[in-house]
Amino acid sequence: MMAFEFAARKFSRAKWVKPSFIRDDDIPADAITGCLKTADNKLSFWHCTEEKTSIEDVVLALATGIKVDKLEKMHVVAFKKDALDSADLVLVRSDGETRVKDMVERHVDLIELTLSKLANFAKIMAKQISAELHCHSFTKKEVAKILNDSIAVGRITVDKLPQEIQAELAKVSK
Repeated sequence: MMAFEFAARKFSRAKWVKPSFIRDDDIPADAITGCLKTADNKLSFWHCTEEKTSIEDVVLALATGIKVDKLEKMHVVAFKKDALDSADLVLVRSDGETRVKDMVERHVDLIELTLSKLANFAKIMAKQISAELHCHSFTKKEVAKILNDSIAVGRITVDKLPQEIQAELAKVSK
């Protein structure tokens, strides 16, 4: 098993842009309701390292999620595990909902979230996004390349993917 240095998740960059009515270090509500939607008082993450290939693995896991049915550009932000630990945020391993078998066990949840813990995490996330710290952006074409490369080495078979993604990958690989 790889070192657990970072916990990464997808985010919508546009939701973290502050509208003109926010004049301090507050966070837009859309960032909370759109990017930090919890389920069972948990947030989903993938553990990784700083290495480019490790971040691309996170993109692969997200792009092949059980509920994902089309290719999209992707923004991913990674948080140092130590920083989350020191903010009293608790991560536990849980099976990830991805079609890539070797990624299932690289999933973790931030658990026992309350309003104050979610607000603390949101502040950490807002600071990182505004400083472009451990933020990674991938175009739709780059996401497709990550998927096609993973298919080429046998990490996932194309027939495990939804029809729309298969069609988009076929277009990109030509």
